[in-house]
Amino acid sequence: MVSHNFCRKCFRAIYQYILYYYILTRLESDRRLYLAIRQETHLELFQEPIDKI
Repeated sequence: MVSHNFCRKCFRAIYQYILYYYILTRLESDRRLYLAIRQETHLELFQEPIDKI
């Protein structure tokens, strides 16, 4: 089960990513932006089908 605190942190990280992406595309459109996550998070969320979370 995913906790409320974890969901809040994910939402904040995604919101910041979208904001930074928007700004970066205006200032330096040839650069790439990456969202880094911990390996534990990747294993927990992205190794199983979405309906199993």
